[in-house]
Amino acid sequence: RLRRLLDERPLYIIIETTNVCNARCGFCAYPKMKRAKGVMTAELFAKVIGDYGDMGGGAVSLTPIVGDVLLDPLLMQRLDVLAATPSITDLSFVTNGIGWRRWSARDRERLARAAGTINFSIGGLDREAYRTMFAVDRFEAVRDAIHDLCEIKARLSLALRINLNFRINRPVDELLADPRMADFRRPQINEIGAINSFANWGGAVAAEDL
Repeated sequence: RLRRLLDERPLYIIIETTNVCNARCGFCAYPKMKRAKGVMTAELFAKVIGDYGDMGGGAVSLTPIVGDVLLDPLLMQRLDVLAATPSITDLSFVTNGIGWRRWSARDRERLARAAGTINFSIGGLDREAYRTMFAVDRFEAVRDAIHDLCEIKARLSLALRINLNFRINRPVDELLADPRMADFRRPQINEIGAINSFANWGGAVAAEDL
């Protein structure tokens, strides 16, 4: 039955609206990317969503292959298009959270209302660990972004799911048992997970890069 459905239409669509990122993670192919950096046009995005809607719509993810959706200057316009397409049933994305404060309080609230799930990719529990994994010194900015989103979710009583995904170079059990994790174990957080092994992006990322 699933094969028959997939012959007719996609069940889920992931759209890379920008391939620009503000981190240089050692486990990611972004620093070695050869594609030109840019932003999807408003016209192309509207066509993709329109075509998807004509097929029956469904869930949408704005998670880039590489890049971060919070750096998409047209993000609020994307939300307009999604809201105007009744067949779109869910919105989710993965972000490093660094660009959260680029948006106004009103825009951040709007994004929280529009999304069904927001996943944060995080480099560790302190500045040094974060800088080791993400190669930028933005740990405090990310922690602030998570806390801010939790406050928005609580204040507006949103059903939004907030998941934290740690990318680390230490044992997972050790990280989850770290007392500093208490700063992230908030009632508004739905799931906390971590990984310490990574894909090689078709050979673009070598073991020595880690």
